[in-house]
Amino acid sequence: MTQINLFDTEYLKSSSKIINVASIPQRSPFRYAGGKTWLIPRIREWLSAVGDKDKELFEPFAGL
Repeated sequence: MTQINLFDTEYLKSSSKIINVASIPQRSPFRYAGGKTWLIPRIREWLSAVGDKDKELFEPFAGL
């Protein structure tokens, strides 16, 4: 009986150089990890558009 491969294993036979992934700089999808200063002008603009209608702002998540 022969075993059927579930995944393509040709890449394992490659003779390419092994790379230490810890040496590769990781880039955040955001401009600055944790930086939310760009959010302040947008919140102020939104609050001024809302006017005096609402008195409370509930922030579910805007950072750590």
